[in-house]
Amino acid sequence: MILRKPYAILIKNFRFIHFILSILIIYIIFKINNLLYFLNNYIQRGYYEKAISLTNQYTSLMLFIIVLL
Repeated sequence: MILRKPYAILIKNFRFIHFILSILIIYIIFKINNLLYFLNNYIQRGYYEKAISLTNQYTSLMLFIIVLL
């Protein structure tokens, strides 16, 4: 009974919490897929074609925050 009350919110919102976590995981998968696509092209060609900043294109602050969550 002591542990039941603090975890009641988690138990009550189990599906909603997992839905939110699933959306975050899907976002991470898409971002990592973009990064892997770039790395595979770079390994095959030995250079990259675009002259923009690669860190801004393939990674973001939001990605790091979501991974830490």
